[in-house]
Amino acid sequence: MKVLQLLPSLGIGGVERGVVELSRRLCESGVHSVVVSKGGDCARQIAADGGEWIEFDCASKNLLTAPARVSRLRRLLRQTAPDIVHLRSRVPAWLFRFARRGLALRAVSTIHGIYNPGFYSQVMTRADAVICPSRAVLEYAQKEYHAPPDKLHLIHRGTDFDYFHPQQIDRAFCDEFRARHQLQNKRVALLAARLTQLKGHEVFIRALAASDGIVGLIVGGGSESRRRRLMELARSIGVGGRVIFAGAQSQMREIYAVADVTVSASLRPEAFGRTIAESLAMATPVAASAHGGALDIVNNGINGFLFPPGDPAALADAMNKALTLKDAKKLRESVLPMSLDAMCEKTLALYRRLLPPSPGAG
Repeated sequence: MKVLQLLPSLGIGGVERGVVELSRRLCESGVHSVVVSKGGDCARQIAADGGEWIEFDCASKNLLTAPARVSRLRRLLRQTAPDIVHLRSRVPAWLFRFARRGLALRAVSTIHGIYNPGFYSQVMTRADAVICPSRAVLEYAQKEYHAPPDKLHLIHRGTDFDYFHPQQIDRAFCDEFRARHQLQNKRVALLAARLTQLKGHEVFIRALAASDGIVGLIVGGGSESRRRRLMELARSIGVGGRVIFAGAQSQMREIYAVADVTVSASLRPEAFGRTIAESLAMATPVAASAHGGALDIVNNGINGFLFPPGDPAALADAMNKALTLKDAKKLRESVLPMSLDAMCEKTLALYRRLLPPSPGAG
């Protein structure tokens, strides 16, 4: 079997990591894995894992260049002759929709976001099979686009539990990180998200003011102007000394280990909630907005606490309560069914289901 994954780029992000992880597992299973995208930090990893990366601009939304890119994609599909094309984003899905005409190709899409409803986003439900990483996404596809139920497949985003394991951490890094940011003997709440408005940083900072002395650790890239505005908010409500901006971090396993609770404060529903699952794999409890994919992961009072989106007082209460959850085994076991192995096995089974029976089968 040959599987071609199509996405805009291979930068550092949740979708990109998922593509790399699936490509690695496909190669380990004897499947020929091809990834088509613009470049990015993860591109070399595809080849290192035994897959094939082909550079192609399927990120641009420029309609003037679209016909030429459709033509090039058609040639690329003919040359590579994949058995399955896995669409990971809307622009690639549109390019493929026109490029596949006349080609006998089977397509799978994954809806990685709960997008604003509309014709542009509907293309993600036009594949032969649609992967939904949470029940929230599945319900969204049915409600907004009337996608046939037999086309939709619930496959949770997988977490690598061999990597995200409390016993695998770099303790020297953790000690140095705590010392650098003066986190020793402090209760730390982590918010790991880019500095964008929809991730709820303002809600998080206001919740710190209502919490019982919790220190807020914010990890993620973003503009300096956005960071300054958030820092000014923290100072204006008296928690400037309890908010730490650590920037983007590559050793997230260790960052989860440093934290006492991980927060997901998104104002809009997330398709899954990768940081929630990874944190629980590291036996760190969570406090999460009660919508989207978080509802599939957080068992209220067992591995974390849910709170109404955008409510700082409720978030403060959820963080304080989450700090009391100390059973590391129970926290980790709560998300073990959402493993990387399970995701890859279910995805491979879906691919095989779409393929025509081999000659002589049956």
